[in-house]
Amino acid sequence: MQSLSLITFFLLFSLCCFGQNEAVLDSAEIMPMFPGCEEMLDLKERQECSTKNMLMFIYRNLKYPSQARENGIEGIVVAQFIIDKDGRISEINIVRDPGGNLGNAVIDVMNLMKDEKVWSPGIQDGVSVRVKYTLPVKFKLESNKKRKKKKKKN
Repeated sequence: MQSLSLITFFLLFSLCCFGQNEAVLDSAEIMPMFPGCEEMLDLKERQECSTKNMLMFIYRNLKYPSQARENGIEGIVVAQFIIDKDGRISEINIVRDPGGNLGNAVIDVMNLMKDEKVWSPGIQDGVSVRVKYTLPVKFKLESNKKRKKKKKKN
C-alpha cells in the first residue's frame, strides 16, 4: 500500500512539475508571427508583413541608451525568447550584448512587446507549439554630418 502511494505521488509530481516544460522548437512548419497581418491569406506575404510590423514596433519603441551614446558604443544585441503555445512571449534572454546598456534597452522593448502584443503561435503538425525566436537588434550611431543634415531639414 505504501509503495502504491509513493508511485502515485511521483506520478502526480511529474505531471504537475515536468509537464510545464514542454519542448521548445528552434523552428516550426509555420513560425510564430507578430500581430497585424492576420487578414493576409498568402503565408509568405503574412510572414513578411509580420516581420515588418515587428521591426517597426521595435524601432519605434527602442531608445538608444545615453551611456552607449556618450561612449560611442555600437553593435548588435542578440535576444532570444520563447513564443508560447498561446502566442505570449516568455523567457527573454540576451545572448550577445556589446555593453553600454544596449542589452537592457532591448529587454525594455521586449517587455513592452510582451505586455502589449500576442503573436500567432508556431504550428507543427497542425498543433500550436513553443518556438524559440532569435532576434538581432543593431545599434548604430549617426555621424555628425548626418545629424547636421537632419537638423537643417527640420
